[in-house]
Parts: sequence; structure tokens; C-alpha cells
Amino acid sequence: MTRARDTANIIGNLDAVTAGDVVTVDANGNPESAGTRANPSLILNGGFDVWQRGTSFSAGASQFASDRWYMAGTDKTTDRSTQVPTGENFTYSSFVASTTSAAAYRTPLELSITGEEAPFNISTTYTLSFWIRDHGTGGAAIRAYAYFSDGSSGANSVFNLLDTSQTTAATNTWKKVSYTFSITNAANPTNTSMCIEVGLNSVGQCNITGVKLEQGSVATPWYYEDYGTTLAKCQRYYEKSYGDSIPPASNDPEGLRVALSNNLGLFNSHVDFKVNKRTIPTVTLWNPTGGASALSPVDIGRTAFTANQEGGTPNSSSRYHFVADAEL
Repeated sequence: MTRARDTANIIGNLDAVTAGDVVTVDANGNPESAGTRANPSLILNGGFDVWQRGTSFSAGASQFASDRWYMAGTDKTTDRSTQVPTGENFTYSSFVASTTSAAAYRTPLELSITGEEAPFNISTTYTLSFWIRDHGTGGAAIRAYAYFSDGSSGANSVFNLLDTSQTTAATNTWKKVSYTFSITNAANPTNTSMCIEVGLNSVGQCNITGVKLEQGSVATPWYYEDYGTTLAKCQRYYEKSYGDSIPPASNDPEGLRVALSNNLGLFNSHVDFKVNKRTIPTVTLWNPTGGASALSPVDIGRTAFTANQEGGTPNSSSRYHFVADAEL
């Protein structure tokens, strides 16, 4: 039998599988043979595996919840859910509920240089796909929204796609949808990201998972990668000392750092980030019980920072947690 495999792995280039071809997979079980290839996604954490900030979020503020996913609006709640499409090998979905606005979730996709549209090129075709499960009566309009953003509520959006032509399946039934579109305008000089928003186009409750954006006109199979790889990619934007799913400011000993003082009471503790940050992050420190730390972050860079305190108790120690936030 011959082994049909496109070693170049050009995104969006799909060849027909002929009789006798062997369907090969990579270490994560992703199809590699021509015609069945699962293209990597331009969206990070589209399977909602990584939840560094916690796994349940109440209404009251616009905020990031699952890594790289943002709840815009004060009426939304979201939780990590084990409700997933049967037979698709997802571990989690995100449950999203709203009371006054669309039950939708958005993710900002970083532009490589401020104002540059790469990898989102003019006149290039892209396909967005995802799974959605409506908790209502079914038949609700599904929201698929894409635009360039400067981070201020969609201002300066020279590219704007809002498709509500597809509807959800029957109550509590999963449905996979896909949308193919082309970008017709370049980003403005102030734009820093391209945002994708998915969910219901109305008030309601839904589960979402398997959100994927790829170049080309075909929604290829979901691309699986191990948890550590996805986590490391997310840590470019957000990293913490707490355990994976422990919310910041928690009373939890896992991951505590220690600063030692000299005989003059000067504390210094150097921290190297696990992953270089997108930009110089905002660093926040907490004490072991979740209160404000007496230490302060200094010498903050994309690769490291120092926890510092002057005038403390000589020859003693101070434990602390940290969060480094470099989100768009």
C-alpha cells in the first residue's frame, strides 16, 4: 500500500484520498494523510482545555475566563463543562449564559505587528468552524462574528463579518457549523488583533467547543494537541504560580514562591517566566492566604521579574504567589 502524505502540510491544501492510501496520524492522533489532514487552528484553546483563571465565572464584569476567551458584557456567566459532542474526543466545552445580550464568547487573535493583517491576508479565504449546543428550544440564530480590533469595544473595525444565517439544532443537541469568508480590508494602524466571536445571537444558554479557524474553504477535522503544548501557548499571554485551575488570590499552597531577606531586611526573589510574554506584562503578587503581598514586583520584563521589599524583617522569608498578564 502507498502512503499518501503531503510533507509540506500547506494549510488549506486538500488532496483526494485514493484507493490504497494509508491514513496516518501524528503523536496526538491527528490525520496526516492527504485528504484527511487536520489543519492546525489559528485560534488558541478552541477546545477549552486550559482554564488558568478558574473554571466558573459569575456575571458582573467583562473578563477573560477560559484562557484566550473573553466574556464581553456584565450579564454573562460561564463555566467549564464536560458536556461534549459524542465521539469527537473533546474533554471540555464552555457553558455560556446571558440575560440581556448575546450568549457569545470572543477570542482576540494577535496580529504579528500592530496594524499588520498577517496572518490574516486580504483576498484570502478562511473557514471558521465550531460545535454548539443550545439549551433553549432550538432553532436559535448562531452568531459568527469577526473583526479587526484596537481593544476598545470593536472600534476601528475595518473588517466586519456577522453571520446569523445558521440556526441551532433541537434542544440540547450538538451541531457543528462552519463559515467560509474572505478578508476584504486591511487592518487599521491601531489594530492589534482580529477578534472571533461565536455563540448564540440572542439571550440564552449554550455550550461551545472545537472552535477552529483555518486558511482555505474546507473545515478540516479538529486538530488535537497535548495539554502542555496548549498551556505553553496560552502562557505567552497569561502565567501564574498557582496550580493549573486554581483561581488567583486563592488560599492555596501549590506553587508558592519564597523570598529571603538579608541582614538589612531587603527581600529579593527572581522569577523566570516559563514562556516569554507577548509584551511586558502586568505582574500582581498575593500572600499565601490570597491577600495583597507585602512584596512588590520590580524589574519586570518579557522574560522575568523580581519580587522585592525593603525594610522587612532581617534574615527571614516571605511566601507569595504571582500572576503575569500580557493579554491583548
